[in-house]
This record gives sequence, C-alpha cells and structure tokens, in this order.
Amino acid sequence: NLCSAFFQANSPDEKALVDAASKLGIVLKSVSPDPHYESARRLTFQINWGQSHADVTTQEFTVDATLEFDYTRRRMTVMVRHPDGTFHIHTKGAESSMLEPNLCSRTSSEIRTKALERVNEIASAGLRTLVFATKQLSQDEYQQLLDERRMALSRLGEARREALRASTERIESGLELLAVTGIEDKLQIGVKECLENLRAAGIQIWVLTGDKEETAITVSQSAGHFPESMTILRITGCTDFTSVAELVFKHLQGLDARYEQARLNQCWPKSKSKVSAGMRWLSPTLDEIDEVVCTAAQFAIAPDPHKKKSDFVNIKSYSSETDVRSPTYRVPGRRGRKKPGASGESVGLVVDGASLVHALHPSLRTAFLDLCMNVTTVLCCRMSPMQKASMVELVHLGLKDANRPVTAAIGDGGNDVSMILQANVGIGIYGKEGREAARAADYVLPQFRLNDSFVGNQLTGKSVLSPLTSSTRFLQNLLLVHGHWAYYRISHTMLLFYFKCVALVTTNVLLSFYSGFSANAWFSSIIFGLYNLTLTSLVYILFGMFERHLTYDQLMENPKLYRTVCHSDQFNGVFVIIHII
Repeated sequence: NLCSAFFQANSPDEKALVDAASKLGIVLKSVSPDPHYESARRLTFQINWGQSHADVTTQEFTVDATLEFDYTRRRMTVMVRHPDGTFHIHTKGAESSMLEPNLCSRTSSEIRTKALERVNEIASAGLRTLVFATKQLSQDEYQQLLDERRMALSRLGEARREALRASTERIESGLELLAVTGIEDKLQIGVKECLENLRAAGIQIWVLTGDKEETAITVSQSAGHFPESMTILRITGCTDFTSVAELVFKHLQGLDARYEQARLNQCWPKSKSKVSAGMRWLSPTLDEIDEVVCTAAQFAIAPDPHKKKSDFVNIKSYSSETDVRSPTYRVPGRRGRKKPGASGESVGLVVDGASLVHALHPSLRTAFLDLCMNVTTVLCCRMSPMQKASMVELVHLGLKDANRPVTAAIGDGGNDVSMILQANVGIGIYGKEGREAARAADYVLPQFRLNDSFVGNQLTGKSVLSPLTSSTRFLQNLLLVHGHWAYYRISHTMLLFYFKCVALVTTNVLLSFYSGFSANAWFSSIIFGLYNLTLTSLVYILFGMFERHLTYDQLMENPKLYRTVCHSDQFNGVFVIIHII
C-alpha cells in the first residue's frame, strides 16, 4: 500500500510535502549515496499511474549539489538530474527572499505580486508558508555551475567564502516562480492551559520565531498568547534606523499616555492638575533623542535618494513633547508594577528581524528594552539564531542588578542552540529536527515537541523561555514543581546552616556573661570539631535533598504558588533575621 509509508524529516514542511505526494501516488522509496560523487545522492520514487500493478513505475533522480538553508539567504537549493535526461535547479524559501526580482527574473512582476498576496493570505490562516521556484538548464550550463560549486568547496579560508558566495548567486538567479505552499503545524492539546499556568505563576512569555509575521500572530492568538482584547504595537517592515527609532519613541510616549490616563482615573478631580504634571517615565529624554539623531545622521552620510528630509524632523519633534525634568539616563524596568502591560491593560509588541537589527543599536537598545519590559508580551518574528540570542542577552544584561531576571531558553532545533547557550538556564528537547539543542542544554525534556521558541521573564526578577508544545506537562513539572521544590530546598538549607552556626556562637557569647568573661571552654574540642561536620550537617543535607513542603498536586493545581519563591524573599535580610529568631 503506497499510502501506508511512514516518513521522517528534519522539518515539518518537508515531511508534509512528502506525505502529500505519497497520498497522490508518488512515494519516496529510498535515498542512497551516489557511487561517483560523495556529496551527491540518488532519490528513488515509485509512481502509481493507475489502479493495477502494471501502472506502477520507478524513477530515479540524482541530486548533485545541495545549497543548504541559511538565515542570510533564507532559502535552500538543489541541483537535480531528472530521469528524462533534463537538468534542473529547484529552490524553496521564505517569500521575503524568493520573490526578489533578481532571483525570479523569469517571472513577471504581476505574478510575483499575486504570489505575495497569496502568501499573506495563507500566513493569516496560521500556516507556514514556502515559495518554490525552478529553472531548466542545458547540460553544458548545468555542468559548468556544478564544477564551479565543487571547485569553491575545495578552497579554504576567505577564498572559499567568496567563491561559494559567487557560485550561490549564479545558481540562484534567473528562476521561475513555481508554487506557494502553506503547511499546517497544529497546536497540540494543552498548549493554552500551559501558557495560562505559566502566566499565573508570574512568568512573562516572549515568542521568538523564524515564521512570517502573520503566521506568528495567528498562532499566538490561537494559543491564547495574544488575547482578542490585546492592543498590538508593531515595529515591523522598517528598513532604516530612523524609522525604528521613530516607532520606538512613539510607542514609549503612547505607554506614558496610558499610565497618565490610568492615574487620572484613580484620582479625585481636584488633584488632576497635580497628577498630570507628574514625571513621564517612559517618554524619550533629550539626551536620548540627541544621541539617536546623531546616529541617524551618521547612517545618512552616504547619499540615499530614498531618504526623506523630514525623518530627522520627526525624531526631533519628540523633544518638544518630552518633559525636561525626565531623568537624564534611562533605567529600564517595570516601574514596580504588579501586573504587566501599560496601566494594567493587555499590550503586545510585534518586532521583525529586519527592524530588530536597528532596535539593538547601542544608541537605541536601552529605550527599546524599556518598551519591551513595559508591555504584556513580545512577539519577535523572522528571527535568525543570533537575533534570538541577542534578545536573551538584552533582557539579561540590560536591566539593573536589582531587577535582573534569570533567563531560560527552550528549543528543539539547531537554530535554538545560540539562544539556549546565552540564557542562564537552557532547556533542550529531543525533537525530530536533530539533537543539537538537547546537547547544548542544561536540562533535557523527552517526548516534548516544540513548535516555536519562546522567551519570557518573571515580573519579579526571573525569566523563562517557553514554547508552544504538545506534552506541556513536562514543562510545567520542571518549572512549577521541581523548580519550586529546588528553590525552597536550597534557600532553607542555607538558612538552616546559617542558623546552626549563629546558634553555636550566640550560646558561647551568652555563657560568657555567666562566667565573668573568664574564657572558660563550655564545649569540648571534640564537639567543636564535629559540630559542623557530623552532628548537625546530616539532617540539613537530607532536608535539602528530600524536603517537599507542598505536594505535587498542590503545585500543579495552583500555579500562583510559584510566586512565593520567585521573589527571592528567603534571602531578604529581614526574613533571615526573623528566621534565626
């Protein structure tokens, strides 16, 4: 039975396409290495043209070269010899790179526009989009490109990189648009409940994904990550530093206006004038605006015909609206609020990879971080692996020490490795996309499928990267149960060790008053030697290993209990003194 074949692939996109082809009667039977070239491979297909066995034929395709996907090109290409003796180049990738005029020069602009509209329509339905293109070559042209590719691979150092870049540009040019596909990657049971429990535990979740903006937003909405009532702020589609800076400042002022309105609504009418004259915490300061204008001017030194003269005026206009009494230096933080989001309302921020390049510029990243920390959640789309790591680093290093979160990252693919390594705690998942993430992680979760990578930070000083998953209970076990137990055990074990040391010293001090400070030894030398080593340590060590002050069911059913440990109150000076007393 041709439809009963079972396939495994490195990505859900490839598996979905091969599964669909098998149901249509085109079954991938085997993949074997080519005997003549080590880098080539042969793909054998069994094609069913009808109902009888006589209608079944076998065809063999030879893949001579594979140009692997990377986040600079955002596409993948293969050079293939077909069974009919023709030579082809097939390319798939994101629409942002595949619909470029120089890439699909054989396709008219009208068709490219229709394809882009179709991609946006598919992405809005929550599907992962791919664009396919192809071209047929003569044998001489094909062999020349193949020889250039193999010659480039044989070089070393900088010459290799330049040769591969030139070869790739020649291969991936002059293509003809073939198709647009949408792959459904269903959310598994329990996703929405898992995210709700994590939020109830005081964990803010940020989404870091390479998907298209429309796809990421639709999936986030279906998972309950973006509620219908949420106000969405966007920093997307920006191609220059000035546009990003203008949007960041605009959104900061918008959040300030929300705070102002919330304060006015909570005050009596007679005090409105006093409240409205209060400090504006988020609006850009004069120093920030001057620094951004200088940076924008440096970017504009090279003549740019598309540069608008009004861009600098737009940025400078924020200075007239900025309170001159605002602090000179911005200190990112949550302004001591108990609930995330401006003035307690639900606000989401959407950022794409192209805009993030400028938002992370040294002159703008502090204001951008303050914007991120004062919304309910952040969704970053079209992200490269290094940008994922940069967002974790921004949260971890950008906040002052008192509010610095403990970051964690969860991923299952090779593109999540840099993010996992950058975070304080890395959690890897054994997935179908390889084990790179699991090998780089501090903790590994089995049987846990990840659809997207998430970043989050706790409102009180800790942060966690969380995913859209299938077996979400593994994640909740790790964070809400074992994380709670581990923190409680470690903190109270340290307090107990400190208590027993204070108790021994305090006893000697008090007895000195009764002995007239005669320096008499109230304890034998054996007790002094064994007190910390054996007499008191074993009980506390066992406490630190096995203590469960709350049961598993209590912690799973009440995620809010996690808030009792995420504040680090057990290490507060007042708490330590009370504990000793």
